[in-house]
Amino acid sequence: MSPAADAAPDDRIRTYDDFVRVHAYLLAAAGIPPSLHERLYRKLADEVFDGGEVFAVEPCEEGRQRRLVLAADAPLRRESDVFLVDHAWSFRLSDALKQLREVPGLAERMAALMCVDRGVEHEESDEQDQEKNGSLEHVLQVLEKERARIQETGGDSAAWLELEELGIDDDMLAALDLSAKFPNLVALNLWGNKLHDPDKTMQELRKCRRLKALWLNENPVLGKSIDKAVLDGLPELEIYNSHFTKKAGVWALGFCADIVGADNPCSSVESTLLESIVTIDLSDRCIRNLPKVSYIFD
Repeated sequence: MSPAADAAPDDRIRTYDDFVRVHAYLLAAAGIPPSLHERLYRKLADEVFDGGEVFAVEPCEEGRQRRLVLAADAPLRRESDVFLVDHAWSFRLSDALKQLREVPGLAERMAALMCVDRGVEHEESDEQDQEKNGSLEHVLQVLEKERARIQETGGDSAAWLELEELGIDDDMLAALDLSAKFPNLVALNLWGNKLHDPDKTMQELRKCRRLKALWLNENPVLGKSIDKAVLDGLPELEIYNSHFTKKAGVWALGFCADIVGADNPCSSVESTLLESIVTIDLSDRCIRNLPKVSYIFD
């Protein structure tokens, strides 16, 4: 969603002058010279992705790295043009692992692009990680890192736990005692674990009263009518399994706009922080009442 779509007609980007006015800070931060601003505007407006016609990516350092080289025959003068490239892969962080597993050839293409060796050494490393992920000791190490971060930033800081695919089952979740260790826990990612019992799972989740985001994707417990218990039992929950709940508001929008996240956890978001957002992706969020979550753009 773009704020320009809901703004008054005079605030919409209709001309080159509008483009420069709205994106002045981004253009300066990117180091794009003013002489190329209009050319960039035209290419963006017409979706001209011409980088591949002029540049190429080639392997170097015996295949361990990639470098960008000029592929065009004609020389390229300094600050003479600006080029666009399309995304190699667009994704949400919460969906990335699933896409890598399910989209044919995606993992191989990304591995080649990033010079990741998918050979024997990495297979052995994956096996070691799988053995480690199923242990309570390893999970406690992950929690200790988050506790150390909170102590550095302040004892009352919000916590954001990424505990996906760590082999956590019902008994281990209870043993972790997350609500006691992290009283200001705002987001909990338990994607791809081994939670089976809805009663045991909810017994622990209900203690985390300040949760605003929760992921239980790819846990066996999801097939056992836990959704209603989660939505009823967590009074501040705004995002559940990547979808907006009925309580979604400014915090959920801040998450979608990358204002809050694992690197910047917080329990509240000032609506003024959203005023500078030009675009925000709200697709696949199961939003049933858009005006209630978009009032800040009015």
